Amino acid sequence: MSAARFIFVGMSVPVAGRGGPPAVVDVLWRLVAGNNHVLGRAPAPCADLASCRAQVEALVAALPTAQSVRSPQSRPGLWGWRLTDDDGDLLAVSSRHYERMRDCDHSLRQFVAAGQVATVSDAVAVRPRSARGPLDGPAHVPLQRHGISALRTS
Repeated sequence: MSAARFIFVGMSVPVAGRGGPPAVVDVLWRLVAGNNHVLGRAPAPCADLASCRAQVEALVAALPTAQSVRSPQSRPGLWGWRLTDDDGDLLAVSSRHYERMRDCDHSLRQFVAAGQVATVSDAVAVRPRSARGPLDGPAHVPLQRHGISALRTS
């Protein structure tokens, strides 16, 4: 699982009166395995890349003592998981719903193992604001990859 990595996805918003790159807002992190399968994601979008990176750092620090909760989803027969810290704050959620409880548990174990060794990307995948669907929707939504130097933190 050493190829696992945290990636960032955000919405691009044109900045009025500026000819430079668009601003990126509503940044969401995802933990992906080496085969690009999404293992888990942020519970909610962050305002910017810096706060999203801080959220990832807090998650990684809290993983050894994080509490997991398996929860039934909105449709009967589907399962998901959530990770919380010692204070009960939500750290991460499953990226999809599972029909079998054992698949849900397996997904959680994969997330925790990968999260402890994952690298953190220094770029943001950007979707235009006009793209359909929420950022936390299916992982197969097409993304445009842009190297936005103003958002890089090295």
